[in-house]
Amino acid sequence: TIDVLALGGKTTKWMLENLPSQLAKKKYDRVIIYGGGNDTSNASIPLDTTIKNIQKMVDMSSDNGADVFVNLGYKVEGKFGDINILPVGRPANLLKKKEDWIPYVQKRKDLQKLIPEKITNATFIPVYDLESKTTDGIHPTSAGHKIVAEKIYESILKKY
Repeated sequence: TIDVLALGGKTTKWMLENLPSQLAKKKYDRVIIYGGGNDTSNASIPLDTTIKNIQKMVDMSSDNGADVFVNLGYKVEGKFGDINILPVGRPANLLKKKEDWIPYVQKRKDLQKLIPEKITNATFIPVYDLESKTTDGIHPTSAGHKIVAEKIYESILKKY
């Protein structure tokens, strides 16, 4: 059985606020934390806050008896360089120029490096390539979600 606690566009603050009620529903063997991307797209949320929120979720889940996995997310660089994260369509319209995304791209890269350096008591799902299988440069397509699921599954198998 897999339960999902997710809502599009939410930050790690929202995840942290809603995790206790989810953990109270039943005992989980594993908790997979996949968050921080929305934090990195928000200039007002420092990376330190994101890291602290993720660590609190790891601790809370671990204290409830779960093995905790933290998903580092998709590769931000690669054959398309920073284009891999530059959104098209609606998200791109939020900023006047593509170049305005550069600080957010760097923030995401920094978060991917900081999580394994700063977070303790968790297993990390390594960075993976979505192979351009996104709807808008950020969100995976169905085929992209399959890649994510496979990487999570591989990480679980490797641990056990």
